[in-house]
Amino acid sequence: MTFKFNDNDFNLTIYQVIRKYNLIDNNPRMRALGQNFIVDESLLDKIAKSASPINKNDCIIEVGPGPCNLTRSILSHYDNEIICIERDLKFKSLHDNLLKNTNKNIRFIYDDALNIKISKLTNKRIVIISNLPYNVGTALITNWLLNDINQINEVIVMLQDEVIDRICSPHSNRNYGKISVLTQLLCNVEKLFTVSNKVFIPSPNVTSAVIKITPKHTGINNVNELFNLLNNCFIQRRKMIYSTVQKSYSTLDKNTIIDILNKCNISSKQRPGTVSPEQYYELSKYLSQRK
Repeated sequence: MTFKFNDNDFNLTIYQVIRKYNLIDNNPRMRALGQNFIVDESLLDKIAKSASPINKNDCIIEVGPGPCNLTRSILSHYDNEIICIERDLKFKSLHDNLLKNTNKNIRFIYDDALNIKISKLTNKRIVIISNLPYNVGTALITNWLLNDINQINEVIVMLQDEVIDRICSPHSNRNYGKISVLTQLLCNVEKLFTVSNKVFIPSPNVTSAVIKITPKHTGINNVNELFNLLNNCFIQRRKMIYSTVQKSYSTLDKNTIIDILNKCNISSKQRPGTVSPEQYYELSKYLSQRK
């Protein structure tokens, strides 16, 4: 697969694009921005096609398009509106050349994705397909779940393999944490496949993987209350859950807290990592009613 990125007479491969625009500059800034570029075009196609059938009226959002390696796979498979969010302005000339040479409905926004409420970018339903910057991947997913989930149909993203294992982890597992609870409660999660570090330039020191996150849209409320509870519990995950709840809800007496825990079938002596997502949701509901 090739895509014409400039107004010359030839098409460029992904590797040629990276070299032409001098994107590998051995600058520590690349690492700070989590910039590792995939050069395996068959893998990029596999990621793009991992989404469920996408409605023609959905908007596809990509975070961190960089040299547009995944972007051009998305362009080749879908005719949807595409919005790309890029923090690094060094890619702008490349993006401008892409825009000159395609009639697809695509636009670029230059900002930190952590500062953007993506549901304000479009009135359409959203499908996210991205090779996320690894240094902010968990934070981005958390933001979307807390602020944009009602408009999201599906999320297909690449992250570190260990992060995806945390997202998918069952309770009572050492990988289980607040991102596990939040994601599993609100969404169906599926680890699709792992990715070798050999398909990247520069090669990262971690194994990567691709995950599919599909919101359940079950009408769960008070998600921010739940997330505050999770923050307090998992920052002290070795303590008994009674202690972490009591510290967070200091206005409640001991008997009230134990009564609430019992209603959720949680022992006051359990550790935070042994409580299921559903139990955490019930707990946050009861606690918010007693504040």
